[in-house]
Amino acid sequence: MKLNFLRKMTRNEKAACLVCVILFLLFISASVLAAFLFGMLNRSENNFSDYRKKTDIELSDHEKAGMDAKKELAAMRNSLELAEKNREQLEGRIAGLETEIKNLEKGFGDADGLYASLNSRLEELKKQLSEKEAEISGLKNQIVSFGKSYNIDLNSQAELLNRLDEMIKSGAPLNYSGAANSNTAGAVGVYPKISLLYKDIDTGYTYSDNADTVFPAEGTLKAAFAMTVLSAASDEKAAYDKKCAELIAKNGANAVLPEFRPEYDLNTVFTYTADKAVTGEGVIKDEEFGVEYTHLELLRLLLVYGDCVAYEELKSAYGTAMLRDLSKKIGADTVRFNVKDASAGDIGKLLRKIYEFTESGAEYAGFMKEAMMSSLHTVMIGQGVSPKKIAHKYCWETGGYHDMAIVYDEHPYLLVIMTDMDAGGNEANSYIQKLASLVDGIHGNFYG
Repeated sequence: MKLNFLRKMTRNEKAACLVCVILFLLFISASVLAAFLFGMLNRSENNFSDYRKKTDIELSDHEKAGMDAKKELAAMRNSLELAEKNREQLEGRIAGLETEIKNLEKGFGDADGLYASLNSRLEELKKQLSEKEAEISGLKNQIVSFGKSYNIDLNSQAELLNRLDEMIKSGAPLNYSGAANSNTAGAVGVYPKISLLYKDIDTGYTYSDNADTVFPAEGTLKAAFAMTVLSAASDEKAAYDKKCAELIAKNGANAVLPEFRPEYDLNTVFTYTADKAVTGEGVIKDEEFGVEYTHLELLRLLLVYGDCVAYEELKSAYGTAMLRDLSKKIGADTVRFNVKDASAGDIGKLLRKIYEFTESGAEYAGFMKEAMMSSLHTVMIGQGVSPKKIAHKYCWETGGYHDMAIVYDEHPYLLVIMTDMDAGGNEANSYIQKLASLVDGIHGNFYG
């Protein structure tokens, strides 16, 4: 029946029917394509909307920081204006006293009591003037510093922060269970844990990601331990020097000075023997038994090489109570109960204390700064921020591959990067270098 129907159709009718079928198929195809393109467009719009929302949040955060800074700048300028008025008043009073003293010298030179009183008042006013000059200078410096700190391109800063966030969330090389890399048979790739903390020392501006995650971190905590010992020894020496100065001031050349017998005696000699041998990093473990070091030399080996023999001997001599107490005081709770584990946030708190100590001018402050600037394994943060100088301490142990650093810049900052990429190697180093470089760019952008 169908065949008869087709045979009866003319050639033109058959052609028209074929055209209709083709048009119908084209219509169906166009509808499917349109639906697909609409879905893509909708998803793109949603993605763009999400991106703009995220960017707007970051920009608003920076704008808020900028507004806060402007308020702080206004307060500083008000303080500066008041200080300058006070200075003018002091200068006027000093000029009046100087005139009064000159008149007294001309007409009443024998009035010794009055003369002495006026001179005393003059010296006190000059002292106040000097303090006011210092206050004015400090305020001017702070105003300049804050003015530079927030002279930033907000869009550029948001872009850098986005790149840093993406690098932390998706840019790291994978960890491979039981294997060094993906080429090993049976290797299973797992995204590593990454924590980062950045803190501008001048302004206090902080950026952090996963800063509460706890890692094995004994290698980095060795620096904090060393700082507590060196700080205690510095305090003892300062107290002794003060006592000697008081005795000399009171008794002159006849003063009898006490012998210096410190609790933290860094001249104590350690002898390496078989019972002191431990495994791990460092140089002493490869030395002949019988070699000797002072405790100060052990502290340098600890800071430069992370020497495990030195660490065990120093812990035996001085304990970890000072580090625990400091951690409790500053709220580094992941450290205070266990001086082997820590979060990036708490490492950052301790690193700030290390910075303050190394810049304090204390007896052993310069010693610690030089040792940390000479510390080995500069393939992480050091290379990422080069050619800037750093004082740092790294950690490489099971479950931990970290670096913490004070980055010396016109405006110094702290940087802590913690990972569980304990295979180490070029990929891990290159990744951490990129993180450090991005942070350095963000820091630099704050200051134009």
